[in-house]
Amino acid sequence: ALIMTPTKELCRQIQNVLKGMLTIKNCKPFIKGLGWKTLQSFDNPSILIIFTFSLFLDLVSSCGRVVRSVDVSDHRLGTDINAHKPLLVGDVPDIIVGTPSRVLMHLEAGHLDNLKNTLEILVMDEADLIVSFGYEAEVKKVLTQLPSIYQSVLTSATLSSGAVKLKELVLRRPVTLNLEEESLPEDSQLTQYQIKIEEEDKFVLIYALFKLKLVHGKTIVFVNSVDRCYK
Repeated sequence: ALIMTPTKELCRQIQNVLKGMLTIKNCKPFIKGLGWKTLQSFDNPSILIIFTFSLFLDLVSSCGRVVRSVDVSDHRLGTDINAHKPLLVGDVPDIIVGTPSRVLMHLEAGHLDNLKNTLEILVMDEADLIVSFGYEAEVKKVLTQLPSIYQSVLTSATLSSGAVKLKELVLRRPVTLNLEEESLPEDSQLTQYQIKIEEEDKFVLIYALFKLKLVHGKTIVFVNSVDRCYK
């Protein structure tokens, strides 16, 4: 699978979520079958004590290749794309995460040649921002180096012109899933209040409003400084 997003920060978020999903939790049946040979705390799945090296090799062979993901936009390995090459060739990752420009650089460098034959799923996250951030040309070039048949998924918070443009570019006979929240109330149902109060009493008032449940549902409190947010 290939996942593309408009920023390296989003790439890192997705990679962290993938790591959380693809942890040793997926190997519980294998670990439980080992019995007394391991000590595992399933309340903290990251802790695993293995008593023999051969047992460690068995674990790696059974669980280590369940699914592997690589974030090619992670600059912690360095900005040079060759820093990621060992992670992409040989033991090919199952999921590749990156910005369109970074993915294109690796494709042109020959680090992702396997995508041309093995790609099954393409995900474009924050599709509206991918276009507005100026990645349309990179996306077009990436698409030319992908196989002719694969499943595509576009996610977007808004159906902006950018999202529509990317939809026409990537999808073929798409199924659209609209996740709608409850409709907002009409203006006639809204009431505004203005409370004049001394500076030292403001926080007490806010506390009382929430404590007495006079404010219901989702709430945004606007303040004029960072210090007030922490208070």
